[in-house]
Amino acid sequence: MHCLHGGANTGNHNGLTALGKTIGTSKSTESDSDYVVEHSVLKYLRGKIACYLHDFRSHWFCRRIKLPPTNGRHNQLHGHQIRRLMRRVVQRSGRFLGAGRGLDRPEIQVFSRLDIGHQDFFGVQFVNCRPFRSHHDKVRMDYVFFMPPPPFCDKPRAEFDVTLEDCWYGRVVLLFRIRVRTDMKDADGRSVLKDCDCAMIDCLYDYAPGRQNCNFICIGCKPYVNQRQTLCKQIY
Repeated sequence: MHCLHGGANTGNHNGLTALGKTIGTSKSTESDSDYVVEHSVLKYLRGKIACYLHDFRSHWFCRRIKLPPTNGRHNQLHGHQIRRLMRRVVQRSGRFLGAGRGLDRPEIQVFSRLDIGHQDFFGVQFVNCRPFRSHHDKVRMDYVFFMPPPPFCDKPRAEFDVTLEDCWYGRVVLLFRIRVRTDMKDADGRSVLKDCDCAMIDCLYDYAPGRQNCNFICIGCKPYVNQRQTLCKQIY
């Protein structure tokens, strides 16, 4: 099972800081604006989250949200559609660094390391992403090979060949977790909440068919029900 960790290499599951979902807009907080100055790719974060939800998780939402049929390329949404989807990104409960209080709690929980849950190499494979000098002595954003998302690869994971010709290549520029309110209902009629662990990857053009600049890779989705989380294996 893949797992996100926080601050130091020996970090924890609570993340190193948190960002508000208005980051990159005129409503962004002063602290989030400082993060954008420090790590400029964050100005695209809000739109990329919305595109990720549209392209890979549109089945979570009903038709009245009025989204166009997805093409999987992160390029279809207009400003009003991004706002509709971002309203579904909700505040996280519990204690974590940068959490704030009450209505001021940021929605995007940021991490610095992904532990890869390989059954043969468990505990020895990691992806580091430490983009903030304000939090880390040394900035480090690892490069990774990864399986292309749909529609660029239509093979099941079990049939995917890990070769230089088939993999994409890029730099991990952010590791984070969001909680999404879906239109699905539980047994009590309440909206089902989903925790999404994500990586924002800046692809190298020459290694990305279709020349896709940035992509979101879903590390895992966890249903959030009554303070309990169960991992769903949905990893691309």
